[in-house]
Amino acid sequence: MLLYEGEGKWGGNRHFFVSKDIEAAKRKARREQILPDTVRQALGALFECYIAGTSHKNRNGSNRQVIVAKCRNGESLIVFHESDNRHDKHALALWRQNGEQVGYVPQGIAKLIVEGFVANAGCRIKATVLQVRTFREDTDLLTADMQIEVFDAATKDGGNFPLLRSVETKFNVANAQSRTTKPSKGCLGVVIMVFASLALLLVITLGR
Repeated sequence: MLLYEGEGKWGGNRHFFVSKDIEAAKRKARREQILPDTVRQALGALFECYIAGTSHKNRNGSNRQVIVAKCRNGESLIVFHESDNRHDKHALALWRQNGEQVGYVPQGIAKLIVEGFVANAGCRIKATVLQVRTFREDTDLLTADMQIEVFDAATKDGGNFPLLRSVETKFNVANAQSRTTKPSKGCLGVVIMVFASLALLLVITLGR
């Protein structure tokens, strides 16, 4: 499947959708009120949307409402593809640079990105916070508007954007960073016990 774009019959807005080839894309365009003559493969796309899933807690118990409240306009977010997510194989998780997960890319857009780019040559992607706000239907809950720029990895466009990586759903950026910087207290205790045992064995051997 590839990502295609075309202009709508009413208003000329750009529409993105996936299809197996250009002919199939034009047939789909006719059914969806898109001008077939404007249909072409999209090697890049720009989406403006909101951060989904901010009302849920993370697996480590952290509160996404607290995390999204700390986001700032213009802040860059890390995007990961949770390829083994049992609820949604297209799930794109959004993380702050400090390793806090703030939410997800909305399902419809995530599906376009994964099926249109990831399933082929991969892509480079950049997500930027535009503004933190409340949900229109529930003013007690926070989300954030954001902009997502994505380019086919085979092109030179978006060359300074990070490649979209796939990770397991249990992946935790903060924990991964801490494991590479310092040993845990449990591991340190095991090391001390081993050295103590070796020292005791050496004393007993010398005493003989």
